[in-house]
Amino acid sequence: MGGSFEVVSYLVPRDFSYHLSEISRGLVNLLKYILEREKEGGEIAASEVLSKLAPLEVHFENLPLLRGEVSSFRAEYENMKRMVIERYSDDLQAPLRPNDREKLKITLAGLLEYVYMLIAKGIGTILSPSTVIYARKFPENLKLKVKIGKEEVTVDRTFIIGRLSGDYIGLRIVPYQMSLKELAEKAKSEKEIEIFPVLLRSQEKVERKEGYPTASRFHVVVFHDGSCFRVFDISSSETIVEIDGDARKLIGHRANPFMPLLSLPLGESNKIWIDPVKGVKGTPVEITVLR
Repeated sequence: MGGSFEVVSYLVPRDFSYHLSEISRGLVNLLKYILEREKEGGEIAASEVLSKLAPLEVHFENLPLLRGEVSSFRAEYENMKRMVIERYSDDLQAPLRPNDREKLKITLAGLLEYVYMLIAKGIGTILSPSTVIYARKFPENLKLKVKIGKEEVTVDRTFIIGRLSGDYIGLRIVPYQMSLKELAEKAKSEKEIEIFPVLLRSQEKVERKEGYPTASRFHVVVFHDGSCFRVFDISSSETIVEIDGDARKLIGHRANPFMPLLSLPLGESNKIWIDPVKGVKGTPVEITVLR
C-alpha cells in the first residue's frame, strides 16, 4: 500500500449528496420521458436516451468520497449505456425496440433504488453532536472480530480503540449510553477515561514523537448507527481507515473541534491505523463483520 491517501474532507459529504441527487434527477427525468412517450404512443430514439444521460457524466466524475462504494452502481449505469450504444451503433436515430425499452425501464428503476440508498448513507456521514452512542449489544446479534497483532477478541457492543498505559494499543468498552459530544468531553480527562473498562490489551505499541504520544487514549469509536457500523475519529491527530481495500485518512475531531463530526461507514473487512508516526507501517486494528 502506498503512502498517499484521500483525506476525507468536511465538505465532501455535502458534495457527495449533491452529485448523487443530480444523478438521481437525471435518471428520473429519463424514466419519466420514456413513460410519457409510451403514453403518447411515440417512439424513443437511442440518441435521445444518450443525450439525456450525457449531463450525468460530470456528476459521476465528482464522487470523491466512498468511490469504492459507488463502483458497482456506476458499473450498472455504464452497462446500461453500453447496451444502447452497441445495439444501435449502426443508427443511433433508430427507435428503441420494445424489449430494449422494457429492459431500460427496469434498469433505471434499479439504479434509482441504488442511488437513494447511497444518498441516505452519504448524508449519514456527518454526525450530530447529540448522536447517541449505545452501550447495549449491537442490533440483530451482529458481532465484530477485532484483531491487533496476535491478540483477537469478538465484540458485540460499542468500543473504543486507543492508547492504553505503557503506550499499548487496546480496546475499551463504552460503559453506558452517552452522546458523541459527551464522549468527546470525557476523552479530555484521565479520570473519566479510567471509567471505561479495558476489553483487550495488545502487545503492539504506538510510537512517540519528541517524547509525546501522538495516538490518543480515546482515538476512534466503533459503533452501529442502526443501519451500518461506523468509525468516528475522536482523536487529536488522525487515523487511516481501510474499508474493503479502499484506504482514506480521517482527521480527528479534537484536531478540528469546530468542524462537523465526520464518520465513515465500515465494510465487511476493515483495517484501522491509529499511530500517525508509523502510519500503515504499523500494526493495524483489523475489524471483520461476523454474520
